Amino acid sequence: MPRRKKCRNLQGPPGCNSFKPKGIPGKFLKKVIISLDEYESIRLADYDNLDHEGAAVKLGVSRSVFTRLVDTARKKVAVALIEGCELSIEGGEYHFQKKYFRCMQCYRISETGIDNNDLTDCPYCGSYNMHNLNTDFGLKGQCRRHGY
Repeated sequence: MPRRKKCRNLQGPPGCNSFKPKGIPGKFLKKVIISLDEYESIRLADYDNLDHEGAAVKLGVSRSVFTRLVDTARKKVAVALIEGCELSIEGGEYHFQKKYFRCMQCYRISETGIDNNDLTDCPYCGSYNMHNLNTDFGLKGQCRRHGY
């Protein structure tokens, strides 16, 4: 029986959970799925320009596991771009370190600590129509082992 995956420490959820080519209905596209920890590895390595050692510490895994995550994620993104596939971000064992909320009126994203109460109004436009982005990925930012 394989060992259970270690929970990953993610900063927060992505702003959106899928990307697709413009003008082609989704039902005609092949779907490429990257996990949330693969998404986070790309964010840390390519967007934040961290070296693999520092990024692995932030993600809570070894350097070799981080390198494997980045390599598989880059391969999947390349396949989606070259073959014109829908790229979907979903799944994995993870902890979010912050809560992210999107205002459904001005579409700006705000963040709070993971233990803080939910935002009730937008700090930018004052709207009360806030959506918790952490809940878009199933487990509300917590792995099964450590509660929801």
